[in-house]
Amino acid sequence: MAVKSQKRKKVKKKQRGKAPAQVSNVQSGAGKWGLSQPRWYLLGWSLGTLIFLAQFIGRFFEHPTLKTRFITGGLEYLRPLEVLVFVLIAAGFIYFSYQVLLQKSGDKRTNLIFTILISVGLVGLYTLGFNPQLLPNGDNAEYLMNAKSLVEYGGAYRLNMPSNTPNTLASLGLPLLLAPIYAIWGFDLVKMKILVVLLGLALFPLLIRLFSKKIDKAQAIILSTVVLVSPHLVSASSALMTETAYIFWSVLAILFIIQYADDAYKGWKLLVLLLLATLMTYLTRAIGITLFAAMMLYLFSRVKWLTFISGRDWKGLWTNRRFKKFIYIFLPLLVAGVAFQIRQQAIGVSQAKVFLADGLLERLLLNFDSSLRVIGQMLFSVDTFLWYIFFGDYQLVPLTFWWTPILLAILAGFLVYLWKVSIIAFYATISWITILFASRTPAEMVIMRYLTVLIPFLTFLVYEGSKYLLKGSAKGLNVEISKYFVRMSSLLILSYLLFSSFSSDIAVITMNRSGQGPAYEDYIEVAQWSKDNLPEDAFVAAVKPRIFWLFSDKHSIRSSSISEDYSEEFGAEKLAHFREIGVTHIVIDRISAASRENIYPIIEANQELFQTLYVATKSGTSAIFEIKYE
Repeated sequence: MAVKSQKRKKVKKKQRGKAPAQVSNVQSGAGKWGLSQPRWYLLGWSLGTLIFLAQFIGRFFEHPTLKTRFITGGLEYLRPLEVLVFVLIAAGFIYFSYQVLLQKSGDKRTNLIFTILISVGLVGLYTLGFNPQLLPNGDNAEYLMNAKSLVEYGGAYRLNMPSNTPNTLASLGLPLLLAPIYAIWGFDLVKMKILVVLLGLALFPLLIRLFSKKIDKAQAIILSTVVLVSPHLVSASSALMTETAYIFWSVLAILFIIQYADDAYKGWKLLVLLLLATLMTYLTRAIGITLFAAMMLYLFSRVKWLTFISGRDWKGLWTNRRFKKFIYIFLPLLVAGVAFQIRQQAIGVSQAKVFLADGLLERLLLNFDSSLRVIGQMLFSVDTFLWYIFFGDYQLVPLTFWWTPILLAILAGFLVYLWKVSIIAFYATISWITILFASRTPAEMVIMRYLTVLIPFLTFLVYEGSKYLLKGSAKGLNVEISKYFVRMSSLLILSYLLFSSFSSDIAVITMNRSGQGPAYEDYIEVAQWSKDNLPEDAFVAAVKPRIFWLFSDKHSIRSSSISEDYSEEFGAEKLAHFREIGVTHIVIDRISAASRENIYPIIEANQELFQTLYVATKSGTSAIFEIKYE
């Protein structure tokens, strides 16, 4: 009888367990294809992704500037290669998105195959976007200058100036990486750029590992894929600029910080690696100081302070492993940071003094307004990226009501992960606030460039934030929401990001493959002519002095800037200044309005003082003159 009684109890338990599901199906009236079924959401995600794919295909030749460059540059051969690359990446993205939506896990072999497909696609994308030329940006020439300076002089100096003055605010992280290449091969731009590309591609496995600590592996893979196809990262990987190296070191450092903070970890080797990666982040860009602050806040927040304070257990605090991990880093960094700033102030200008300059509150408000106008567009808008790289041909997409959900999703991501004591949220928040205080200009293009180093973390936060925003909104409205709807919506955000990034990547590839234009090539030609034909003691005024120095090996100084306005008085003062500092030659060009509007009129008004030495042969837009003061 006892056995039969137990069987009856088991049957009742099974019936009670099945009842809710049966009732749910009856109440929904949905049947097999009801809204409680994941198939509807799979269909919705598929349709949305197809729409984004159609938009991407329609953008191939939508923009006149790209179409002109594509056709005149003879780049038709790139089209099948671009399609192949995008298909490989999209195939892997769709495969893992299917797993995320339906909460299924494929077998390890198939997962590995699709991960490899994405990796091959990313290598192809970064190869197609590779530009062997030096970009017409003076900053990349300065990093090359600093690499040479480190090898030959043991420090950072302004080698383009006759006095070789110390460059106390130089960012040495990238030059340190380039210095070995310079020491062996000289200014081999291709090898140096390949190094930067490799750092960019290395972000894929690093980000997968980082994101996997917060979300499952399939989500981490698709999220890392979306980050790597960002046109900002693809473009930066082909430039000798700091963005790629900075993101690499920051992600690596955050991984080390998380591992170091793990209660199970003991030892000092990881501490050394952590400090080196964090130091390289700071040396690459001064904003890297925020990673030190985020690390301190993260380690500090993990200590259970209330437990020790309420119990007045000071002895227990000093023996607590989390507290010791915090103090082992905090005290040395505090001493080293103060000493470094004192040294910088003694030999020049420290970053702290620049940051604490007057007008902090005003800068904060203006920069905050600018950041709101670009942060969503930076991630999602193709036209905004085209404005960013072409400027004159496009306009920044205005901030309208339709951007509100994106901004709210970003905000939700920040708030939730700050509450969860996440190093990602700490770092992104402190970096954003520091940029708002430190930027000397509220120009949207400048703010956007500063924010690009946060793209991996902003992408993660907008993805996660969209989930919490939907769940929180449903809870606030007292409405039930399907978990499949939440997954579908967040995945559609990533689908849109993927295909909009593809559209912008085409712009990067087209621009890099079509060259920098005849005006820039003329400028380089004049610089190269000057290397062999000007005297050793020549001192040249040029609109891009660091680039001119790089190709001419002659001392150079900026001739004019767009902030100046020509007048007869201006021309007389400029000539007097050139004479005072010993300028012997001057270059005119068509790559800057400053040269056309300020320098050319001076030469026209004082033709007896200028002797033409060389005019570029490609299109005749650049020339160099000797100045005859007597």
